[in-house]
Amino acid sequence: MSLTATGNFRGETWEETPYDEAEGARLTRTSLTKKFWGELDGASTGEMLMAKGQVETSAAYVGFERFTGRVHDRTGTFVLRHSARATAAGREAQIDILPDSGTGELRGIRGTGRVLDAADGSHPFVLTYDFAGAAPDGPDGADG
Repeated sequence: MSLTATGNFRGETWEETPYDEAEGARLTRTSLTKKFWGELDGASTGEMLMAKGQVETSAAYVGFERFTGRVHDRTGTFVLRHSARATAAGREAQIDILPDSGTGELRGIRGTGRVLDAADGSHPFVLTYDFAGAAPDGPDGADG
């Protein structure tokens, strides 16, 4: 049975470092941190590889982000994998939970996430998830 957790996030830090600025596209590595609140409550750290084309609307990124906190009433960590691109015609993004990356009470979590468009500039987030296997035995997911 799939569950849904909703909330918001804001970027806390954004450190973008170019590593290739040759003609055609600017390539950067970005380290970031975020704060989440709502049914998904916690913080994350991430690394993204980004490409920005010669036209302002052309861009893409891939990356990983480790979330630490609470999803509904369970606490632990998991890793989100990101892949997105934008063109003048629109944007598309895929965010999913890296299999077997859950710890603590989030061990076995799997699912997908999406960021909703908000006119006010906020970042509403939806996580659709379930758990593979049995629930953890203790707060760290270990037996006993």
